[in-house]
Amino acid sequence: MLAKEDISPKLGHKGKVTCIDGDPAGLRVISGGVDRLLLLWDTQAGIVMKVYAHNGYHEAAILSVKWSYEKDLFASCSADASVFLWSTKYDLPLLHFRGHHLAVDSLVFINSHKMLSSGRDGFILVWDIRSGGVVDTEKKHGREVVSKVRQ
Repeated sequence: MLAKEDISPKLGHKGKVTCIDGDPAGLRVISGGVDRLLLLWDTQAGIVMKVYAHNGYHEAAILSVKWSYEKDLFASCSADASVFLWSTKYDLPLLHFRGHHLAVDSLVFINSHKMLSSGRDGFILVWDIRSGGVVDTEKKHGREVVSKVRQ
């Protein structure tokens, strides 16, 4: 099994790895970094299966990645205030979520169709991953939200 410290510039990322998350089956890992790349890893072979290049998507360091309840979907968020939903089946993102005004630090899937994101703008946004729209917002924090939501 790959650990965050096992992923280095020699293996694929061109700089610091900032986040990593494994799929529910434990067969794949997605990693993100300051290089704005997302790498899909085969945990058994220890090799990169797919590279999701920035190509106009994340324009700053990727700060968090999270697998969904659906086996082929994952989300990523960045210091550029963007959130994307991806499928391992495609090279391009499925959805671009817009709503944060500052860096987005954390993601968590509530269920198969809702996701939360927290950002340095102090907002927690609830997203409908079927439409890409904001379902609800919460701003009870006077300052940025930096804690990670755990399942």
